[in-house]
Amino acid sequence: MTVHLREILVVDDEVGIRELLSEILQDEGYRVAVAENAQEARSYRARAQPALVLLDLMMPEMDGYEATGEIRRRQAIGELPQIPIIALTANAIEGDREKWRGVADGRRVGDRQEAERREAEEHRRRADRHAEKMAAR
Repeated sequence: MTVHLREILVVDDEVGIRELLSEILQDEGYRVAVAENAQEARSYRARAQPALVLLDLMMPEMDGYEATGEIRRRQAIGELPQIPIIALTANAIEGDREKWRGVADGRRVGDRQEAERREAEEHRRRADRHAEKMAAR
C-alpha cells in the first residue's frame, strides 16, 4: 500500500468539524479523506494509506483512544505501517494528555473502567470548585 504524502484522513463524528478541517487542509493543498467514526476510518485505511490522521478523541462507539490503541497494536505486529496520529478534542480534562501519550506510544495506561473513574473524579472536582465559588458569592 502506497503512502499518499499529501493526503490526510480526518476522523470526527461532528460533520461541521470534518468540513472545517477539510476546507482548511484543501486550501493548503492537501487531499483530504473523511470518516465519521473509527469503523469508517478502519475501512478507509484498508484501501488507502494517508500520510497523517487527525483523530477526534471523543466519539461514540469506539473513541479515539481505543482506535489509536488498535492501530498501534496492529503496527507493532506489522499489520499496518507507521503513521502519525494527531489527537483532536474540544473537551480536554486533566490527565488526557498523559492518557493520550500512553496510548499513542503503544503503552497500556489502564483499562477503560479506570479511565472512566478518573474522568468522573475530575468532573466531581470541577463541580465542587464551581459550587464553592457560587457559595462564596
